[in-house]
Amino acid sequence: MLAPSSRRRWGRLQLQTLRAFIAHDGRALTSELAGWCWPELVLVGGKPSWWQLKSQARAAKSIGACRVRRAGREWLWRLSRECMEKPL
Repeated sequence: MLAPSSRRRWGRLQLQTLRAFIAHDGRALTSELAGWCWPELVLVGGKPSWWQLKSQARAAKSIGACRVRRAGREWLWRLSRECMEKPL
């Protein structure tokens, strides 16, 4: 878990990933995270490229999320409770 002061150094993907976890009660599929991280791409029917998914996974891991299990072709991610309770 990161110290609260390091949250100021978070980037766009980390904040969007955190918002996605908060909106989905701490659990989200890879496609749900993509909808929050890359809305301009997903809303027009596109799919994120491999490097965008890799960046999204790195952002999720950096805020304390972990992959729980596979759900078809994508991963189910879970965020720890203490990260969700702290204010942005």
